Amino acid sequence: MMIEAINNGTRPIILTEIVAIASNGGQRSQGLGEDFIDVKLEDQQRIILHDEDLKGTLAPADSEFLTVDLYFEDTLGNKHYVKDAKETLEKYYNKGI
Repeated sequence: MMIEAINNGTRPIILTEIVAIASNGGQRSQGLGEDFIDVKLEDQQRIILHDEDLKGTLAPADSEFLTVDLYFEDTLGNKHYVKDAKETLEKYYNKGI
């Protein structure tokens, strides 16, 4: 599985973490970037996260509560939900993509 965040705005954005929402309403979060330091994205810059980057965030497939949605949070506290995350996570857990 791959998750990508792109800054489509004209101003820089600083992402601080990715947050996973569990089926029971709980949340798990993980910092971004090298040594989990904030990631600054200029106009049209992107960050790509793969399965191995998300091991601390995604619930294991055998967990009682699975991850059902994902969002990035920025330094202003804004939530940027991952497009099609719900469908992708369902495929990830059901088919192991």
